[in-house]
Amino acid sequence: MRKTSGLLIVVSCLCTGHCAWRHGPSEAPKKAYSPNPFTLRIHVWPATAAPGETLALEYVLTNTSDNSVDACLHDRGEYGIWAAGEPAPLHGHLGGGALDGPAANTIFTLPPHTSLVWRSEVTMPDVRAGPAKVYGTFTSSCELWAGTVFSDSVVITIKSQTRPLGER
Repeated sequence: MRKTSGLLIVVSCLCTGHCAWRHGPSEAPKKAYSPNPFTLRIHVWPATAAPGETLALEYVLTNTSDNSVDACLHDRGEYGIWAAGEPAPLHGHLGGGALDGPAANTIFTLPPHTSLVWRSEVTMPDVRAGPAKVYGTFTSSCELWAGTVFSDSVVITIKSQTRPLGER
């Protein structure tokens, strides 16, 4: 009788219907991936917000390659808000604030030409009123596909914070 060693795979399905897995002690052979298999889009609402108000962010990570890609969702993603006239954007991590989607540091497989979608809410930082650009980033830093993907910017309007008289 021949004894074989198996690969321990724990499978968990994401809310999108795609499955993710974690490799046990024996790692599967490393796959070769396209250097840029993903695109990232974000949707932001409302389109107008004041500092302290809530912004909803929806991330859409799409595998544009013809092959499945294994990656890790590190820290659920990041965002940047660059208000007009500011020297640099303010950055933030989604961390545990996501409303749905995979947990932080989840290993997942995204089949070809499919998307993984997750949403989060963040508090608008105290930035200058006027137009601002909001963008998202997705970083995978595990032993599978490693890289960072940036979304295009979405333009929003930041309202000035109004306070009732006597609250200054």
